[in-house]
Amino acid sequence: MLIDDDRVIRTLLCEYFESLSYVVHAFESGSEALAECTDIPIDILICDLQMPVMDGLMLLKKFRALKQFSTTPVIMLSANNTATELIAETGLIVQAVILKPFDMHQVKHTVEQLLS
Repeated sequence: MLIDDDRVIRTLLCEYFESLSYVVHAFESGSEALAECTDIPIDILICDLQMPVMDGLMLLKKFRALKQFSTTPVIMLSANNTATELIAETGLIVQAVILKPFDMHQVKHTVEQLLS
């Protein structure tokens, strides 16, 4: 599952991973993703940290509260250099933080590591 309010980043990641034969469910907002997440299989969550209405941390808190996603690997994307510290302060579990702008191969490598 991919959630990013930036259409360009969302499209870029979606097309890239689909070209690698991944099935990608992409959403513009956390509320859209939460409304659909129990109806689709999710092996990994890639989420933007800073989004309007519901930021990535609030989404993650609600996502983790759903029993079936309590251990789903999460990659948080952020342009904020202090993202790791912000996430750590919440006590929420995130397997990786990737700073924007990112290299597609870095994202791919991180996804492959977390899914292996």
